[in-house]
Amino acid sequence: MPHICILTTVHDPFDTRVFHRQARTLAAAGYRVTLLAQGAPEAQRNGVQLRPLPPRAFSFWKRARGLWIAWRRALACDADAYHLHDPELTLVGALLKLSGKHVVLDVHEHVPLQILDKRYIPPPLRRPLAWLYDGWERLSVRLFDAVIAAQPIIAERFNGRAVVVGNLPDPDRFFPADPATPAPDGTLTAIYIGVVERRRGLLEVARALRRLPTDCPLRVHIIGPCPFPDFAAELRAAGGDRLSLEPPVPFEEVPALLAGAHIGLATLLPTPLNRIGWPRKIFEYMAAGLPVLRSDFPVWDAFASEGCLTVDPLDEAAIAAALARLAADGDLRQRLGMAGRRLVRARYRWADEAAALLDLYGRLIGTP
Repeated sequence: MPHICILTTVHDPFDTRVFHRQARTLAAAGYRVTLLAQGAPEAQRNGVQLRPLPPRAFSFWKRARGLWIAWRRALACDADAYHLHDPELTLVGALLKLSGKHVVLDVHEHVPLQILDKRYIPPPLRRPLAWLYDGWERLSVRLFDAVIAAQPIIAERFNGRAVVVGNLPDPDRFFPADPATPAPDGTLTAIYIGVVERRRGLLEVARALRRLPTDCPLRVHIIGPCPFPDFAAELRAAGGDRLSLEPPVPFEEVPALLAGAHIGLATLLPTPLNRIGWPRKIFEYMAAGLPVLRSDFPVWDAFASEGCLTVDPLDEAAIAAALARLAADGDLRQRLGMAGRRLVRARYRWADEAAALLDLYGRLIGTP
């Protein structure tokens, strides 16, 4: 049975893309799959053998030691192929190739643009570091057997060498919502699921809530990890009684949450990375049949032209007007929700991405 070792030193062991999309798909297809990740239990879940790595450190020497340990434990798996999920693992991948192993690099983000977004990097250093990393990544991937990109615009960086495996939902997991019908108490819920930080445009949404008519029954639920307590307090103060912050939920509970909502929110701010990203949340909102209020980025028009209202994410008045319009018009919510659900079921399904993933591994190490 061909053996694939999946390695991440950054992501949660039950990350949606790493575990629920890819590891489970490979295991279900008959591959033996081992997942090495920080904080992973020593256990088997959904056919995937999980094994722990040390917690991620932030000092240079501790980070280097963590990568050394990751390489040693990966090598001990003696797998037929190694699937790496983080930019910092390119060096580990090079060492695995020197040991005669097949290596696949999975590029989740356009990392040079991501570096331009990093607030902890002094602004004068961002562009030089982005340029250096871009050169290093383009050079290092030549050592590897394959590159997987999470979206086409990332694949373009690798001159035809990358296979696109998008982070798309399985529409059959999502119950069709009823966005036209308010909750029994008359309220309507706009929902955001994801990391809670400034670049996601949540503060602008919270401030927009103050502009809604007093009789508007809309509430906003923000669900996800918030690494910055001060920002959470700022959100609560801005949104008042109309806004609630809730902790992250397990992967399995997301469909039920969306089924009880009426509007999906994806008004990310216009950073270089956000402008070209494919937010998973948009596809999940559409899969659940929710109308989506999203940023007016041209790249997003290519995959989310239906089922959405667009807005300037920096314009609080425009956000408030769009929310009020959606709250007042149940037929509009229903029409947009149905259009988005049809689009996802027809064109943006995990089944198609899974086929690309399995085809890649079938060519690389054979079919189970």
